[in-house]
Order: sequence, then structure tokens, then C-alpha cells
Amino acid sequence: MGPDECADQFIRTFGKRAFRRPLTAAEVDRFAALFAWGNTDYDLSTGIQLVIQAMLQSPHFLYRVELGMPDPVQPGVVALSPFEMASRLSYLIWASMPDDELLEAAEAGRLGTPEEIRDQAARMLEDPRARAAAADFHRQWLELKNIGTMIKDP
Repeated sequence: MGPDECADQFIRTFGKRAFRRPLTAAEVDRFAALFAWGNTDYDLSTGIQLVIQAMLQSPHFLYRVELGMPDPVQPGVVALSPFEMASRLSYLIWASMPDDELLEAAEAGRLGTPEEIRDQAARMLEDPRARAAAADFHRQWLELKNIGTMIKDP
């Protein structure tokens, strides 16, 4: 496999993890052009570094972009796409990005019904990351880091 094919595979794989969804054809082309410039003018390593830097500075990495999908039955209602639902679940339960199993469920369209979402949520709640995220939420909410210095109101 040549450098361009390796870069294409890297762009698609890393991009899917970073953006929490598959990249569009236009995005793949843009990152491939960036890689080609870095690889041609400098070297392979620089080309890959430029792609990583560009992806990690993208709003699609920094923010959870939710554009949704129009509902054909109810105009004005916008349902979350399967990948958006996967991100919502993972950040709610784990405070982190979706794992491979959740991304595969989104890609297969298995996050469209309440039962499918419930099944994934139940699986995720069994993971130790769920306990850590819930503990962190309560620690922040109740300001437990300050408990040692708090004075009881008489």
C-alpha cells in the first residue's frame, strides 16, 4: 500500500473517531489535499501531522455538531441522526466519545428506536466509565471538593 492509500485509510479511520461520524466525500478530499501538500513539500510524517492538526482544530471535533435529519411526517421536527444519537448517549453516560460498538450501531442504523437506544444505554451503564462520569457530575454539582473547608450553618 502506497502513501496515498495509507493516508486515505488514516483520514477515514481517524476522522470517523474524531468527528464521531463518517467523513463526507468533500471532507476526505480536503484532508487528502492537505496530506498531499505536506507529503510533497516535506515528508510523509509532516503530511499526517497536518491532517491530525486540521482535524483536531475542526469545529466537528471541538463541538458536538448536531444538524439532524428532517422528519418527512412532521415538517419542522428534526430527528437526531444515528451518529448524533451515539454522541449524545456517550457524552451523557460516559462523558466521552462513542466506543467502536456504539459507532458500529450508528453505522448500521441501530439507534433509531427507543428499544435500540435503551439496549445501548443499558450496555454502557455496565461500563466502569459510567460510574466515573456520574461521580464526577455529583462531585461538581454538590461541590464536594470543598466539603473539608465548608462551615455548617448553625
